[in-house]
Amino acid sequence: MKKHLAPRKRYLLIHVALVALLSLFAMPSLYADDAAATTQSQTESKSSRMWDGLLDSMKTVTNPFSEVSVRDAGVKPRIRPHLHGGSGWNSNANVGEKDSGTNSKAGWQARISPGVTLEVPVSEKMYTMLDYTYSFSTTQGPDISENENTHNLGALVRYDYSKDTSLGVNNNFQISDMPNQAGKRFLLETVKPEIQHTFGEKLRSALNYQFQHYRDVGPTDDSDSSTITRDTFNDNSVTGSLTYDVACKLSLTPQFSWHVREYPKTDEKSYWSISPDLGAVYGLGSKTKLTGHFGWGYRRFKDEGNASELLYGAGINHMLGRKFTWAFNYDKTQQDTFDTGFINRDTPIATNLDNYDRHFRTLNVHRFGTTTSYFLNEKNLFSLFGDFSFVQTKESDNIVSSDENDEKKMEIGGMYSYKLTRFLDLRLGYTFGRSFYAGSTSNTARTQYTYHKVDAGVNLNF
Repeated sequence: MKKHLAPRKRYLLIHVALVALLSLFAMPSLYADDAAATTQSQTESKSSRMWDGLLDSMKTVTNPFSEVSVRDAGVKPRIRPHLHGGSGWNSNANVGEKDSGTNSKAGWQARISPGVTLEVPVSEKMYTMLDYTYSFSTTQGPDISENENTHNLGALVRYDYSKDTSLGVNNNFQISDMPNQAGKRFLLETVKPEIQHTFGEKLRSALNYQFQHYRDVGPTDDSDSSTITRDTFNDNSVTGSLTYDVACKLSLTPQFSWHVREYPKTDEKSYWSISPDLGAVYGLGSKTKLTGHFGWGYRRFKDEGNASELLYGAGINHMLGRKFTWAFNYDKTQQDTFDTGFINRDTPIATNLDNYDRHFRTLNVHRFGTTTSYFLNEKNLFSLFGDFSFVQTKESDNIVSSDENDEKKMEIGGMYSYKLTRFLDLRLGYTFGRSFYAGSTSNTARTQYTYHKVDAGVNLNF
């Protein structure tokens, strides 16, 4: 019996010793002073709050690629990728070149233009935007193979100084191949600061200054060196306007512009000009808007001579019901030989109407344009357009020869657009274009042409 109890006593003593040993390690933590326990508790609490705050802040960080809500629009930064692409067939892909009328070259044309826009509202009063767009276009056919590259960097800063005054600066920098002249590049820098101010409820004013620097390599492949014109220039202009609401449907806008353009390499084309103008907008009912302007353009050339022309235009925009809109515009303008307006045009329709005949220091252009749009529903859009240009020049304005330029151009076409999603739309279009001259007038720098173009494309905007 005692032999059986001995092992049990040994096991009991071992258990008691283990409990005592564990108690030695447990006692300091159980009987620590209250101050140490309080410090540890506070440290753990601060650490917990710190991590909770960090996690909460991470949850509130806006994904710059996500869609900004209506409440946050204009407050939070946003990255907006965009993509434009298209491809089509052109019966005269070398339109604009010297031999395009007598030696037309059919080919397939394609263009892809990706880019990204960064919108950064600094505060409730200041907004900034930066955009980069790259464009690659190619023309491929049995007798033609051309590629063109374009880099465009744009920036905008707007500051609302008060509820009545806004300040803004727009800058655009572009390096590109010449249109229809592959291998010849140009650089264009445009800086435009502007101030807008409202005087009461009926009077608004705007004052802007624009600087442009254009660097051009010129058409150096002409066989006759006397026909080469170098159109590198520096351009400065100031424009001020006042808009007064005479009545609820009528507003008048007197405007005055001062303009200086210098051609360092072709001094015969340098000039300064002034242009006063009066514009008007009238609402004829709730669905019709009439516009018009009348002014005077005066140019004084640095070499010799001047050009004085009356400038005027009119337009109408009308809605037939809720789905059909129609617009018509006419304008007489005094244009430069190389018009850079096509570069910053928002809707580059009728691009072949731009004038690239650089032999003249000024051109008078009459232009008619009309568009019709029919919204079948929120996803389907049908539109037609027509654009006509009539150029008039003087022999004295040709710095190379005694030829005139009385060419006429036209483009008509249609387009169908389908909005696949709120970010993506598809389009299909057809364009017919032609250039011709009146009477027996000839122009050695340009030729007549006719072309048909069918293209399809996609627009993607986030």
